[in-house]
Amino acid sequence: MYELVRQGADEKIALYEKDAKYSYAQLKKKVGQYRNFLYAQGIRPTDNVGLFAKNSAGFIFSYLAV
Repeated sequence: MYELVRQGADEKIALYEKDAKYSYAQLKKKVGQYRNFLYAQGIRPTDNVGLFAKNSAGFIFSYLAV
């Protein structure tokens, strides 16, 4: 899935939310931040992770980070 994000042109809009738009560059940055946070919390690639979130940009960031 993350391959789709990396293929997007940095300046193009990747995600629309009610009051915000995220370019592919912003999406990549946010996913990296979420990934780093999860890693700092001890989450590793083979771990099982459940997501409980509203339908939002935060869910997308989390999903792609996992």
